[in-house]
Amino acid sequence: MCIRAIIDANLFGDLQAAKIKPLLRWIDRKDGLLVYSDAGEYSDELKKSRKTLELFIAYRRQGSATLIRGSGIEAAKGQITGRELRSNDAHIIALARASEAMVLCTDDELLKRDFLNKDLLPNVGNDARAVYPLNAARGTQRNFVGKRKCANRRRS
Repeated sequence: MCIRAIIDANLFGDLQAAKIKPLLRWIDRKDGLLVYSDAGEYSDELKKSRKTLELFIAYRRQGSATLIRGSGIEAAKGQITGRELRSNDAHIIALARASEAMVLCTDDELLKRDFLNKDLLPNVGNDARAVYPLNAARGTQRNFVGKRKCANRRRS
């Protein structure tokens, strides 16, 4: 299975920033797969950021992103209802559940805690979820994505 990643909407304005470049190159190389949603709050934020939406659609066309439909998100939200979230980002946790995303890129500390909470998001197989190190040195960021690569992924 390919390593799937979510970019939180709070970073849509920063997609040209150096701190995100290693993650985007990782997606460009098809070493990872970006996941996004057409449902609820995530979709609303994407619609506000036309450049980000266009980028995600371009990634989808080249096979580096996948769209998780609203029905999958709603089902996943039902699995977290009643559980204690620290953040106000149930839609991101639902997207992670529905897509089996293993990597999150965000600067929201409460969301990071929720994403790493195994009661909310159990491991997928033997793999643990991880948060992309936004504020780390570039070498650390490259090493982070370098350790996470899609197995059996065809390059076009």
